[in-house]
Amino acid sequence: MKQPRRFGRRQHNKLYLASGGRCCRCGTQLEPGWHADHKFPWSFGGETVLENGQALCPICNLRKADKVMSDGPILRAFQERVVVALKLLLAKIAVIYASGCEPAPEDKTLILDAAPGSGKTPVWLHCAVILFRLGLIVAVVCYVPRIILARQTERTWAELRKLYAAQVMGPIEYRDNRLPFIAPGSEAFGFIATLQSLCTQPDAHIDFFKTHRVLLIGDEGQFLGLDADGNGTQSAEHFSVLAELSFATIIMSGTPIRADNAPLLFARYSLPDEHGVRYLLPDVQASYLEGVRDGYLRPIEAQLHDGIARYEYADGGDEEKTVSEMERGLSRIMVDERFYVPLLEATIEKISERQRVWKPYCGLIGCVDQDHARAVLAFVRKNHPNVRALLAISDDHEAQANLEKFKGGG
Repeated sequence: MKQPRRFGRRQHNKLYLASGGRCCRCGTQLEPGWHADHKFPWSFGGETVLENGQALCPICNLRKADKVMSDGPILRAFQERVVVALKLLLAKIAVIYASGCEPAPEDKTLILDAAPGSGKTPVWLHCAVILFRLGLIVAVVCYVPRIILARQTERTWAELRKLYAAQVMGPIEYRDNRLPFIAPGSEAFGFIATLQSLCTQPDAHIDFFKTHRVLLIGDEGQFLGLDADGNGTQSAEHFSVLAELSFATIIMSGTPIRADNAPLLFARYSLPDEHGVRYLLPDVQASYLEGVRDGYLRPIEAQLHDGIARYEYADGGDEEKTVSEMERGLSRIMVDERFYVPLLEATIEKISERQRVWKPYCGLIGCVDQDHARAVLAFVRKNHPNVRALLAISDDHEAQANLEKFKGGG
């Protein structure tokens, strides 16, 4: 049986008494004609029961849905498009609930495809503020592949919170699997966890989603892939369960295609082109070129170098391939000093040449793993002491600060 939309007279009286005759938002004395409001909106399935009701003055009730964009950071064009997409998603969810049905995960999910540095984290946090102010969520949970990303997100929200007015969410902090995720009486509004934590103790995460109305965030969505039969990685399978239980989901990726060509979770794709390639159809997209054009990403140039590798086997056979042809064993070549040192020398020479023309010019060196990164740093510092080199690896506490220096032209 469908819930009635309006609170009855007896419920009105009890809401009035529960609020002490004052508006639950602004605290002013309630005058005749005050509104009995659904905390969790009726149009989204909220029940017309006292636990879901609050007494509001007419002004606060009318402004409840509007006061979502009045403060906060200045949004980029890409981020503005995400907010528009969120409003469309809310309308879609409302229609599904109004029909008496529950929305499927793909019907309440936004897929964002944006180049690194476009501002994906600030915009999903802004979306969370919007949903919080509308009374649609009571928590936000973000899953990331690495602890350093969790710490970065925690610090990002700590800074962004200062840009919002008083009606804003509490801290969102990194959590491992020590329970409870949010302690009773804590000001925290949500938490950030790694996908590994989710896979280690999925039941603990599922229980949290069963007892909270959550906005679910999947950062680095390329870690959530499906095969041709619809079977996913372990993290994708657990994430799918949480998406079923969440109010809404935002999945973000700067890599629209996984290395194994598997599709991203809940994503839509084009029909295959003449080469059999299917292209991601995200809800919102921000390209690298857009970022350069709008001034928040810097242009980059790259020179591709190839090499020849010869494998000699114990049985006397050998195999010779160019590095660009190799699919397996590539890391063995990349960490060999005989291969990467000449590339380092050429890179440093090119960077130095550019810096003589434009001082803020920087170079970025990608390494196979953390040990390789440390070896490269040691080589640069030993052989080029005048070159300022910074390290940004996931277990280094200075990584975030070094990345900020790099982004700032340092």
